[in-house]
Amino acid sequence: GFILDGYPRTKAQARSLRNLGVSIDATIVLDVPDNQLVERIVGRRLDPVTGKIYHLDYFPPPKEIVNRLEHRSDDRVENVAPRIRSYNSNVMTILREMQGTILRIDGTGDVASVSTEVEKTLRSLHLLSMSSRNGSRPRPRRLLERAMSS
Repeated sequence: GFILDGYPRTKAQARSLRNLGVSIDATIVLDVPDNQLVERIVGRRLDPVTGKIYHLDYFPPPKEIVNRLEHRSDDRVENVAPRIRSYNSNVMTILREMQGTILRIDGTGDVASVSTEVEKTLRSLHLLSMSSRNGSRPRPRRLLERAMSS
């Protein structure tokens, strides 16, 4: 299996998956109100030394590195609204292309609770096993943290 994070973003991309014969078992939609998305995005900061992403409220950086953190230009409030408008204008068309695979999950909780809900949903559909082939436990929480921070 595979996970497509943030893809498809357009109707053409969604159609290309279908035209290539790619079988999608589940499309997870994390429902989060626009105002909460803005809050999450605008509060992010990048540590240019480690590449780690922090959030000023939800995942605060250590005090000793605060002064070196960068606020990425696409995370600034003036750039967030157009990104959300673009998403909102495309999402319904994309979801129509993914019809029959859509799983809506409340994404307003913290990373741990949303991760647990995603994992529970995937397990209920038998799309996530207890262990991978090499015996290690899959890490959907890490994937979700990455998705929520990018």
